[in-house]
Amino acid sequence: MAAKKKYTKKYSMSDKGYEALMKFEGAFGKVYDDLASGDEKRRGMVDCYSARGTPTIGVGHVVYHTGSWHRDECDRFKDYFRDGKTMTKEQMIQLMKEDIPKYEKYIDQDLQVPITQEMYDALVNMVFNTGGYEPSFKRALALTNQKKWKEAAEAIRTGDTKGGLKGVIRRRKEEAEMYLSGGLPDFWSNYGKTILISASILILLGGTTYGIKHFQSKKKKRKR
Repeated sequence: MAAKKKYTKKYSMSDKGYEALMKFEGAFGKVYDDLASGDEKRRGMVDCYSARGTPTIGVGHVVYHTGSWHRDECDRFKDYFRDGKTMTKEQMIQLMKEDIPKYEKYIDQDLQVPITQEMYDALVNMVFNTGGYEPSFKRALALTNQKKWKEAAEAIRTGDTKGGLKGVIRRRKEEAEMYLSGGLPDFWSNYGKTILISASILILLGGTTYGIKHFQSKKKKRKR
């Protein structure tokens, strides 16, 4: 059985993709309990160990603490508890940029065809919420690899909604719309810029070559 061909162009989430993720996930400038209500999240936690759920900050960044399987980050974010500072939007975006690569990898490792930036942003937004092994995400990516763009968008729209939560239903719909918002991929959209640059260089080189030959020809005529 032939190995699947991986598409080697490196994509990364755009600024619009980050803005969409902040809107979908919500952004909180203090360390909060992910099981808390909206007002409680905005007020933040008193300390790292009083959470019923998971201490979190910014856009879904988990603040791991001693005893968890990951690194201890309580000290890193010690200034952002209830009575401390509030993280700025720029700081939250920077924190997202630390976290996003571990979600992008689910797309990068299996993507086999060129896609639009909007398609990539939509897939990253979806996998951030569903996880990389969720069936509807895997179906959307598989249909993308088959170049079944509209079917892939529909797989996103009808994907996992966390048991029918209204906010997640709306999110899947907007992700599906984002997926198709940049149009459909084609040869020109993916390689047109490279072709134009190459053509410009060839024209420039051609003009330079013609100029040199013309100058040499006139020089020879003068000698005669």
